Amino acid sequence: MHSLVNIIGVVLIEQTNWSKWYKKIKHTLIFNDFWDNVCDGKIAPTKPIDAKELVVWNMKNYKVYALIAA
Repeated sequence: MHSLVNIIGVVLIEQTNWSKWYKKIKHTLIFNDFWDNVCDGKIAPTKPIDAKELVVWNMKNYKVYALIAA
């Protein structure tokens, strides 16, 4: 398993490299089909009502969180 740094190649260092990090993390989330679970600052993602879809949505949220927090 690779670390996030190996995957996206950028470590977030306060605001000095925010735009570069944001671009890389956004591309990583899109590639992994997680971008729909992220608020891009304009509209918050809509939580599904269906129980099965909600389980999938929640798992994707956990993966997004883990990816960003790593």
